[in-house]
Amino acid sequence: MSTRGVIYFVLFVAVNCKIPDYINVCSQNDKDLASCITNSINSLKPRLLSGIPELGVPALEPLELDTLRILGQSSLSTNLSDVKAWGVSEFKILKLTPKITKNSRHFKFEVHIPKLHVRGNYVINTRLAFIDLKGSGPFNANITNPHFECVLLGKKVQINGENHLKFVDVQCVIKSVDNSKIYFENLFNGDPVIGKAVNDAIDDNSEALFTEARPNIVEAVTKKLLEVANQITQSFTFEELFP
Repeated sequence: MSTRGVIYFVLFVAVNCKIPDYINVCSQNDKDLASCITNSINSLKPRLLSGIPELGVPALEPLELDTLRILGQSSLSTNLSDVKAWGVSEFKILKLTPKITKNSRHFKFEVHIPKLHVRGNYVINTRLAFIDLKGSGPFNANITNPHFECVLLGKKVQINGENHLKFVDVQCVIKSVDNSKIYFENLFNGDPVIGKAVNDAIDDNSEALFTEARPNIVEAVTKKLLEVANQITQSFTFEELFP
């Protein structure tokens, strides 16, 4: 947590001394624990959109994914930097299955996002078919209806003599996507004719390109998911979150 986040949280605890009302606590003995947790996450969505500064949680819009590397059988390799994604906060939980033990919390869930818009910068120096492809500049990408399946693993740990829930791993896969498109600006020094022709060729191979990019996209997204989950849970004791 950043210094500013620590200050926010200390002030927050000093004034409230309890879990805020926007976090719905679920009893571990709840008869429909899955629905309770799903409702709790849904109630947090408006705050996750702009961030929760008192807990040190950054805004989900845009979600900063930093740097990605695409390299695969299509021979279209590129470095993507300053990558940001919009649309993550529109996620919908389709199914959630909690597995509760004395010292751990495992959650298996399926998530649908209607549309992801991704922007950033690229550097390409590769070969596509019979074209030497070189260039750098901004890129835009749209991914429609990605469907994620994930498992989030957490365990009880002691911090300063108190029990806390720490998420130690998250594994996700993209099970399906309706459509994906990417457009590179400034190819061939901005030549409009050649640039369009090459982007059209890339578009024709967008499915293969996205398949190759999936592991890096998933890794970047799950890393952020783990960070956000731990920013929230580390602020409260295990017993407060799961009485």
